[in-house]
Amino acid sequence: MAAEAKTGSVVFSVSMSPEQKKRIDARKIHGCPSRSALIVNELESWWSALELGMHFVRQVLTRNEAMLVLDAMNGVHTGLDFVDADKDVVWRWSQSMLLYEVSDNISLNHADYNFEVDGKALVEKLSGLGHLERLALVDWSITLWQRLPDNPEEKGKVWEKELDRFLPNPE
Repeated sequence: MAAEAKTGSVVFSVSMSPEQKKRIDARKIHGCPSRSALIVNELESWWSALELGMHFVRQVLTRNEAMLVLDAMNGVHTGLDFVDADKDVVWRWSQSMLLYEVSDNISLNHADYNFEVDGKALVEKLSGLGHLERLALVDWSITLWQRLPDNPEEKGKVWEKELDRFLPNPE
């Protein structure tokens, strides 16, 4: 159970593999007071990088294109939650599987018609995104699907709120 520290921070324990501990210790920054502070710094860096990637994705994709991407990613297990020291797995997955899943959804399910987008143009847009942008889009997609509640009414609210956060509805 988490506890409040004197600083107002929430305190809790983290379990990690010996390899993960080595990686954290190898990133020790001069003047960083603790492993905990370093982990917080690393998480903030990761979240900032993802947000930067999504900033650029928002400039490229329309709301309907984002909805098609989310639809294509429904049920896709990326294995990102099991990535070990080989971070290259993440980059390879975000580069190839995102395009495959979206192309597959368009060709097999006519998702471009269903979401009223130009499927070929969307695949070209996704192909033109950089590594960080694709990784951020994959992370956004799988995180949304993992957070959706089972209750259909609540699921719809979370879905709309997330889409509004991505791009406000132009209505």
